[in-house]
Amino acid sequence: TLYELLTLRSAFDARGHLQLIDQITSKEPTRLREIDRRIPRDLETIILQSTAKLQGERYSSVRAFVRDLESFEQGRAISARPPSAWYLAALLIKRQRMLAV
Repeated sequence: TLYELLTLRSAFDARGHLQLIDQITSKEPTRLREIDRRIPRDLETIILQSTAKLQGERYSSVRAFVRDLESFEQGRAISARPPSAWYLAALLIKRQRMLAV
């Protein structure tokens, strides 16, 4: 929902339910700042962490997510970090298992 509010478009452009499920499980949405450079990096980072595909890369609780949103709103440092190289490698391996082997 936050992604759509900031970009004014859906995270995935699917024509049907099956295509949507496939996109959600196999693709990353376009980064917010690629759509609109005015979106602050910290806010993009918060949304990327909240929508990460791997559970270990997402917020551990709603409380942690809300804390980061409040920190962003108040101009303080956030705890979220951009996706790590390990996370991106794990996604590649998950999507391209034959290539990884």
